[in-house]
Amino acid sequence: MAQAKRDENRVTTLLGVSTIDGRTPTLIYANPYSNAILTDSNSYLTKIDEPDSSTTYIGNAAISSSTASGVWQIKKISVSGTVTTISWAGGTDAFSNIWDNRASLSYS
Repeated sequence: MAQAKRDENRVTTLLGVSTIDGRTPTLIYANPYSNAILTDSNSYLTKIDEPDSSTTYIGNAAISSSTASGVWQIKKISVSGTVTTISWAGGTDAFSNIWDNRASLSYS
C-alpha cells in the first residue's frame, strides 16, 4: 500500500483505495466551499464547475468525450447553511446528460 503524503506540519493527507481491487491508491479531494469529498479517477474525464460558493457541478464521461454530447454523468452539490445536498441530473447517475447544459438540467 502506498504511503499518504504529509502536509507542511507532517500531518498525513487522506488516501483512499480503488473499488476495483481494494488496493490501488486513489487521491481524495475536498470541495473548498462545501468540504464535500471529491475523488479523482483516471478512467473518466472529470469536469468541475463552481459557479458560486454554494453550488458545484461534477461531470464524468469517457476520456475525450465532447461536452456537447449526451454522455455525461452530472452531479450537483448544493450548500445551504450547514446542509449539503447531492443530487443527480435527471434524478439518475446514468451517463446520459450534456455537460454544456448542466445549469439548466433538473436535479433530484
